[in-house]
Amino acid sequence: MCVRNLSASPENRSRIVAEGSLQRLTSLLRSPVDKIQEAAAGAIRNLSGENEDTVAGEGGIALLIALLRSPSESTQDQAASALWSLSTNERNQAKIVSEGGIAPLKDCLRSPSKKVQEQCVGIIRNLSMNEANEIPMMEEGILPPLIELLRSLNERIQEHACVALRNLSIHPRCKLQMVQDGVMEPLVGLMRSPLEVIQEHTIVCIRNLSMALDNVVTIMENDALPPLIGMLRHHDPKIQEHAAVAIRNLSVYDECEAKVVAEGALPPLIYLLRHEIKSVQEQAVGALRNLSVIPENKTRIAKEGGIPPLILLLKSSVDKIQELAAYTLHNLSAGSVLNQHNIVRDGGLVPLISLLSSRNEATVEQSIGALRNITLVDENKLKLVYEGGLLPVLTLLRFDREAIQEHATGTVWNLSTHPENELKIVQEGGLPPLIRLLRSRNVLISRQACGALRNLSVNDEARVDIVDEAGLPAVIYLLKSTDAGTLEHASVLLRNLSVPTDNKDKIAKEGGLTACVELLSSKHDLVLPHVAGVLRNLTVIDAYQIKIVQDGALSPLINLMSNPDDDVAEQAVTTVRNLSANPSLDVKLVMDGVVPPLVNLLRSPNPAIQEQAIVAVRNLSINPKNKVRIVKEGGLVPVVGLLRSVNLKVQESAVVTLRNLSSDPSNEVAIVRESALVPLFALLRSPHEMIYEHASIVLRHLSINAQNKADMVREGGLPYFIALLRSTNEQAQEHAAVL
Repeated sequence: MCVRNLSASPENRSRIVAEGSLQRLTSLLRSPVDKIQEAAAGAIRNLSGENEDTVAGEGGIALLIALLRSPSESTQDQAASALWSLSTNERNQAKIVSEGGIAPLKDCLRSPSKKVQEQCVGIIRNLSMNEANEIPMMEEGILPPLIELLRSLNERIQEHACVALRNLSIHPRCKLQMVQDGVMEPLVGLMRSPLEVIQEHTIVCIRNLSMALDNVVTIMENDALPPLIGMLRHHDPKIQEHAAVAIRNLSVYDECEAKVVAEGALPPLIYLLRHEIKSVQEQAVGALRNLSVIPENKTRIAKEGGIPPLILLLKSSVDKIQELAAYTLHNLSAGSVLNQHNIVRDGGLVPLISLLSSRNEATVEQSIGALRNITLVDENKLKLVYEGGLLPVLTLLRFDREAIQEHATGTVWNLSTHPENELKIVQEGGLPPLIRLLRSRNVLISRQACGALRNLSVNDEARVDIVDEAGLPAVIYLLKSTDAGTLEHASVLLRNLSVPTDNKDKIAKEGGLTACVELLSSKHDLVLPHVAGVLRNLTVIDAYQIKIVQDGALSPLINLMSNPDDDVAEQAVTTVRNLSANPSLDVKLVMDGVVPPLVNLLRSPNPAIQEQAIVAVRNLSINPKNKVRIVKEGGLVPVVGLLRSVNLKVQESAVVTLRNLSSDPSNEVAIVRESALVPLFALLRSPHEMIYEHASIVLRHLSINAQNKADMVREGGLPYFIALLRSTNEQAQEHAAVL
């Protein structure tokens, strides 16, 4: 006991150790006398500060651990005090565990002596700092008694227990076990502790626990949100930061996002965006990033004034803050036209454009993603180009990261829908990278690149440039895509490219004609008018008229003329009209069944379809082999009806068709029988020379038949014939004279 007292003086400690007393003191820990054990433990406690390794080397740790089970409370106290001092050393932390110290320490946590409790929980606190000790401590069942101590009335014990749990909560297994063992209820209570140090450790512990998905429901069920949100307004920045991290973690999960907002987290989080400490800003914007995913929160964040400070953070000197701010704006702008307007209104466009050149690829990805959403608004398409954003966006088309390419192609697609941007995109070099991306293995990238080129190809110059930049093979390749959107864009793009004369041969040589013929039977209705449109454009060239028939286009074209979609029917009938102008095809067209659908289209309410159909019938009626067939298949009645058309082109084609049909004697009676005389008489007074000349020829043909002559007179034709004799058109006079 004398040595214990002497060792209390710092001047005596080194001398006591130098005299070899430490070994003797250690041996006294084995004494059967409680008082001697107590005094020896007390002396070792005093000496251990500068002699931790020596005490451990003398076997003192195992003996002190044994004394934790002493029936003497004062002996336990001295042993625990010595171990507490020794446990500040990392090597001793491991030795205490390996010597079996956890079990007696756990038991002492429930000691009736608050002093013993405090010292033992202090030891546990120190041991928990060593990562290697976390699982052994958990497996020895240290968590339940530690959790009980969170309810202690002794604030020092609370603090030590809280720190120990904070340290243990870093390990994934411990996170789950702690929550299962009921840690949340006392932790929530400690957030209201009057001691800030306890508040801080509690918040950090909850922050760690909130990282495990399985803990989230329990954390929410224990009403942790209100005090956590309250901590966002704390005056200590460290506590604010830890609370923001916990809320950020909780808000990752869909079921929590709405509740976090409903409990009032948005105003303090938005306030923290302007905090002077960067780490606090980062956690606040990270939480808002998570909360900004669901639609109802997008509106709330904007209404609470979240957009302006987020825009300010785009200019932060911290890369991660820039990234998270851009990410949040990306989320807010998705599906919200109001936010798309507000971000630009509040000055977000220029900093987002600036971040496209960031060294942080994640920041670039989120910035271009936000711009992609923002440029869905028409006026923003022009503003982005005006602010110098076009070239940076086009540059990202060459980026290796698919997510960035995806957003970049989407942005260019949006920009290309505005007529004022079409030529600018081409002039800034947008065609080559877009053409290259047509072959991307990412379907969305390929589709969007094709959509952008589709829009650009409405410009005459761009049509030529796309082909000159070797874009045709890739476009034709996409006609085999299994993606409906890509297929539609490619078919429209090729249709536009097929307009310039110089492109037609190139399209055919690259296999575009054959590919379009194959697609005439496609199940994708949106593709049909466009591939038929390509064939319509190509079949103005005689060689391709023969080619598409050889490739089997006729049967699907005939079917498409009966398609309920007017655009499809128009493109198909126009292609047939082109084919009908080829003398080597007209008989085949009729033999393969083109007349019935043409006859039906003569009655179409669509003037454009009607015009193409009557021109096709007119062309087919030139061949003597087709004249009777057209009449037999019901063509006469609608052709006669079109003599009264207000469309001069239709009227002229109808009367020319009758002129052709009437040249076959087999049709003379049938034409009159179908009431053609009266409208033909009326056409003799047409102000258009070609029309009344053809009408006079029809009547001349019909008058060869004796029965028709009588019908012409009875129907009142003589005055028309006599008037025609006074025509200045010599051919018309001749026909009238013959009549």
